[in-house]
Amino acid sequence: MGLIGGTITLVGGHGTGAAYATRFAEVNNIQDVMVLAMTAATFGLVLGGVIGGPVAERLIRKHALKAKGGPVSAGGAAQINDQTSKEAAAVDYVAVITSLGAALVCVVFGTMVAKWVEHAPVSLPNFLWCLAIGVVIRNVGPTLGIRLHDRVTEIIGSFSLAVFLGLTMMTLDLASVSRLAGPLLIILAAQALFAAVYASWVVFRLLKKDYEAAVMSAAFCGFSMGATATAIANMQALTRRHGAAPESFIVVPVTGAFLVDIINVIVLTSIIALPFVGGF
Repeated sequence: MGLIGGTITLVGGHGTGAAYATRFAEVNNIQDVMVLAMTAATFGLVLGGVIGGPVAERLIRKHALKAKGGPVSAGGAAQINDQTSKEAAAVDYVAVITSLGAALVCVVFGTMVAKWVEHAPVSLPNFLWCLAIGVVIRNVGPTLGIRLHDRVTEIIGSFSLAVFLGLTMMTLDLASVSRLAGPLLIILAAQALFAAVYASWVVFRLLKKDYEAAVMSAAFCGFSMGATATAIANMQALTRRHGAAPESFIVVPVTGAFLVDIINVIVLTSIIALPFVGGF
């Protein structure tokens, strides 16, 4: 239960939670572990969004931080709106079909690879293979003439996330985990507090203690308790109020969407292999 309420669901999210919950149910015969994993992951998403903003706002006010570019002027806002309008006008059915087709290729081939390595010594979440194929398509595609429209990809991702979270919330059966509600809430509350303190005292200080560091501290709260989507949402809320943070929008998606999942799997596999925990 400690692992399910830890990085399996909070850092790994619903995908990693589902992958490990299935193993726990089959091998360790833990009852209602899937519902417990989905509950922890969902509450983690909420907590990651709740604590990220206040942590960054406190850092910004305490250290009087400002964005390098400063507030966006009226002329700059008009230029951005004009550029956004041009990008929106450039979206056509070809861009939509190309991005949607690339997403489906990631899902199909990622699922196939996951089945091929299903009995491997190391348990990896299925979505990690889909993610790896997406990285290949994104970086190798332009050399083959396959170009993905960023705006279309963002819309597809936002829509998919909304549907996924909606279906997840509909399938939650809180009554079945009411027996573990107390310990689970204690675990989540303790980790939310730890994430906020760690972001303020470690992440912010290691990242030069500037405005970008404050924004990335909010992002850290997002993907340490929820998912990369929560981290991005925290950053967007801050940049709309205080100004642009271009470095954060480069570092966080790569770290939160790819590197964290790989490192998390290594950590989880090492912990589960410990004698007092028991392995698969």
